[in-house]
Amino acid sequence: MPIHARYRKLGLIFTALITGIFPVAGLAVAVMEIYLRATGRETGPFDFGILWFVPLVLVAGPMFVARVRRFFDNDVVLTVDETGILDRRWVDRPIPWSKISSSAVARLYGQKSIWLGLSAPLSDYTAGGWKRTIATLGSGTGTLVLSCTELSVPADTIQASIDHYLQGSRTR
Repeated sequence: MPIHARYRKLGLIFTALITGIFPVAGLAVAVMEIYLRATGRETGPFDFGILWFVPLVLVAGPMFVARVRRFFDNDVVLTVDETGILDRRWVDRPIPWSKISSSAVARLYGQKSIWLGLSAPLSDYTAGGWKRTIATLGSGTGTLVLSCTELSVPADTIQASIDHYLQGSRTR
């Protein structure tokens, strides 16, 4: 029972709206301060209190951009089939079933993720770039966490498919 999961569009809209509020509010406050100073309506000392928006813009801005990019991405994100697991958010090649030692669903603050125990370094399945860097940083754990929050297929369904293929690979 193969799985082909895409991004869940409704969830992406919701998180994009939430993360988009902070950069928009921060820029609005900064523009208003500059406008008031340029027109001479604000003559007091500079209000450094507005600078707390800068970290919010620096953190929430890229999150907003990532959610908008994912909204327009219609490709399959996670594939579970007889060749293995391919989550293109983390790896560039499928991880074969022979290299997956365990799998479990974990619930953290109401969000379900799938934890895969790997018998090979994750960096073996990345072509390079930021994926390889992150895989190398986490290479000591031997675990790959697949977040299912933004996917169109529930974590329990994905886990059932993983269990099916893992059982089949162990009987061969």
